[in-house]
Amino acid sequence: MTERARKEAELLRDEGKVEDKMVIELSRVWRLMEMDMVIVKAAVKEKTLGERLKQAKARCKQAILVANSFRTILYTHDSQIQSRNPSMLSRVRVARAN
Repeated sequence: MTERARKEAELLRDEGKVEDKMVIELSRVWRLMEMDMVIVKAAVKEKTLGERLKQAKARCKQAILVANSFRTILYTHDSQIQSRNPSMLSRVRVARAN
């Protein structure tokens, strides 16, 4: 899942819809989340598991904030397209869905 999201983020960057630093931040958070999942699985003691889950939860919240930033940027971008060319918006949405 994260690999597909990374590719989508890079595509948006290449199209000029998001800044490079947003893609870097999103990749960084995903990488950290993946590492968190590995250390959660490796936890043996209940106390350790609780601490690691707390860290993983915080990282997930951070990833959600970054993802919401992408959504806001794309919504703004779609609104700009619609105001300039309403029929173009449906083509953009179809292209994104594929």
